[in-house]
Amino acid sequence: MCSLTSTIAWFVAAMVALGGAVSSVIFAYVYPLWAEGAYWAAAGWSALAIVFAAIAVNQLKAFCACAKKSPACVSACASMNNLIAPLISLLFTGAAFAVWCATHYPLSDWVAYAYVALGLVAIGMIIAIAVNLSSLSKCQSSSANPPMPPTSPSSGPVGM
Repeated sequence: MCSLTSTIAWFVAAMVALGGAVSSVIFAYVYPLWAEGAYWAAAGWSALAIVFAAIAVNQLKAFCACAKKSPACVSACASMNNLIAPLISLLFTGAAFAVWCATHYPLSDWVAYAYVALGLVAIGMIIAIAVNLSSLSKCQSSSANPPMPPTSPSSGPVGM
């Protein structure tokens, strides 16, 4: 049976890194004295989220290659591509936006609001991917492993 554990862990790591980027932008908004550094931190967190998401995608591809024997898994793996491509492009947009913010400081308030909205959409997409990952974990067990037949209760200790 193929394991999704590492895939889920890398997507969680990407979500945590994305949370770091969003919190850095909020910090920049609340404390303007430190804003330029906070926007650079947001760019770094965004880049880390991209790396973690790329590793998660590679892990997912390995899972799908392993689970291709099951027709249910093949269709579930195919549907994941519809979520992953927009997520990666959104993460690249967030990283580029953070670099732009750091190099064009001072900024108006809408920039912080837009970045936080962008980050929350990306976090929502990762949650949607997590929901689909749960269906991927079920696809294997539904077709690859037939149910075990019931066993009769033992009549006592063996050898008596």
